[in-house]
Amino acid sequence: MNEGALPITCGRVSRYDGFSKVITDSFIPAFASGLGRHRILIVEDHPAVRQVVLAGLERAGFACTVVTDVQTAIQMLSLATEPFDLLLTDHELPGASGVELVAQLRAGSWKCRVIVFSGSLPLRVMEQYEALKVDRIIEKPCSISALVVQVWEVLNEQRETGQPGCLP
Repeated sequence: MNEGALPITCGRVSRYDGFSKVITDSFIPAFASGLGRHRILIVEDHPAVRQVVLAGLERAGFACTVVTDVQTAIQMLSLATEPFDLLLTDHELPGASGVELVAQLRAGSWKCRVIVFSGSLPLRVMEQYEALKVDRIIEKPCSISALVVQVWEVLNEQRETGQPGCLP
């Protein structure tokens, strides 16, 4: 990838159920103060990852909705009466990939922020995501605190640019 390429971050966590040890009570308010309650659509099919990500992001003050596949994500976005501020998606999902989900969103009028939260991806897949203008790729495993920081950074960029949330 070239200069200005998609930011890729990664972290380590010894076990997914250890998120409460990573996020401290002093950590959350430092990020949450004054930024409002953001809506996140999480697309994750793995139950343990889904549970930890949901708990960590809700503890950080986000309003989260969780679905397990691309079709349900598209339906949820289509039926939303309030925009989602961020789509956080896995790459490998039942029935279709995260690339297919983001491609469908970009083909429509959805211009929302997107973070791909997945295991190691081949270069060609990362280039597909870059072409679709996703905001970040975060490699699993990743600590929930690192994920929260990345989510706040992306949402703060959204606030600074005035980019709308996910509504058709």
